[in-house]
Amino acid sequence: MNYRMKLITAPAAEPLLAADVKLYAHISHSVEDGIITGWIKYAREQVEQFWKRALITQTWEVTFDKFPVAPFNLPRPPLQSVTSIKYYDVDNTEYEFAASNYFVDTDHEPGRINLEHGISWPAVTLREINGLKIRFVAGYGDAATDVPQAAKEAIILYCAYRNENRIGETEVPKAFYDILRPDRVYYQ
Repeated sequence: MNYRMKLITAPAAEPLLAADVKLYAHISHSVEDGIITGWIKYAREQVEQFWKRALITQTWEVTFDKFPVAPFNLPRPPLQSVTSIKYYDVDNTEYEFAASNYFVDTDHEPGRINLEHGISWPAVTLREINGLKIRFVAGYGDAATDVPQAAKEAIILYCAYRNENRIGETEVPKAFYDILRPDRVYYQ
């Protein structure tokens, strides 16, 4: 299944605060809070990229060039909801595929969509690229307390590593990935 993803609404918060990292790394001043906050954001993005998951609630749009075979998975679990499914014909006219035509499975990970019984995709020729757009909300929740501990541990480890290795060392330590590997999503 060939698709492209675009972040529509970024997370409103990060899984950790600078104070969390400072406590772990034994940093007592606030001069570098901005730097630490940047490390947290970067580490969260690396966790999401490696895990192929969304940590804090965020909105994504996935586009397809043709209608996928149902049921099909949506990337970036855990799936909270599907906001809309829109398709575009060869004349570039936009249509909304009614929510009553499909079922959203948020219990499965990754989340998936199936067409309701007796429903099929519209008999229309889609435009050649990005003919189908699905907007969805993903993430463990709105608060840092919703994020799995393994993700937080990896973020703290990265931030502590950056604090200890200030000059020239921007790579992510191997232990970061070791913490995350057991819960990584693998797509077929």
